[in-house]
Amino acid sequence: MSDRLELYKLSRSEHPLIALPLPSGHGAVWDARRQRLFALSHDLIQAFSFDPKPAKLHLIETARWTLPSRRDGHDLSPGPDGGYVVTTDDGVWRFDPDNGDFTPLSALNPKLRVKAVSVTREAMAWVQAEESWWAHGFTVANRDATDPRRIETPGMKLYKVRWLP
Repeated sequence: MSDRLELYKLSRSEHPLIALPLPSGHGAVWDARRQRLFALSHDLIQAFSFDPKPAKLHLIETARWTLPSRRDGHDLSPGPDGGYVVTTDDGVWRFDPDNGDFTPLSALNPKLRVKAVSVTREAMAWVQAEESWWAHGFTVANRDATDPRRIETPGMKLYKVRWLP
């Protein structure tokens, strides 16, 4: 299904436990510290709480924030500082859900058509669309975007990139 946020039980992954509308949904991240599920759509980031123990799972929207600039959300990834990195059609932003602030990630803003960003304490990686919505590689750099190195991926169409712990 598209345009939906669906949650599944690992032992029964063929049927969602719950499904909610999420127009042009592009990401969901469970935040264990805040006990919230953050979901990215075309125009918004929404925060949900839930209790996984009841027989019928129920998501409760606890907050929502309108994306900055031209919107069109593409990626939501955890940052090393407890916040998030968000990409939109015309920029890359740091998002702090504690105060609801979006601030430009100066190293990458205003790059257009950045589809995904992953940031660690020392480095960052990103995918910037080359054709339609995808790219034939990604870029890694220091956290301030200095010393960028392009990693080509011939034959692959990349959309997301992530550092793994």
